[in-house]
Amino acid sequence: QGKCTIEDFCSMIKQLINLIGIEHIGIGSDLCNNWPDEVVMWMRNGKWTKKIDYGESTSKNTSWPEQPAWFEKGSDIINIFNGLVKSGMNENDAFKILGSNWLEFMKGHF
Repeated sequence: QGKCTIEDFCSMIKQLINLIGIEHIGIGSDLCNNWPDEVVMWMRNGKWTKKIDYGESTSKNTSWPEQPAWFEKGSDIINIFNGLVKSGMNENDAFKILGSNWLEFMKGHF
């Protein structure tokens, strides 16, 4: 399992809020359930970086990184919401981070 705890993840988000403001934060998970390892290798092939980028993996282990138990599938997004609220964030601000900020960005730019 991935080693990041929900508490650590929510703490990171709160630190980012202090740096740039809540209106600039939106989660993009890049969660890819049941995709073959060939897809991750295509993503890391160096087309944009001009060299292979293994991300969280290594040349010896090129598979998808393990997800933390609290975020193994898309429906687990509720765990992030609950973690943010448990950390002291109000529900409205948690909703901003989990989608409302993206909607506002899209309205203003497309």
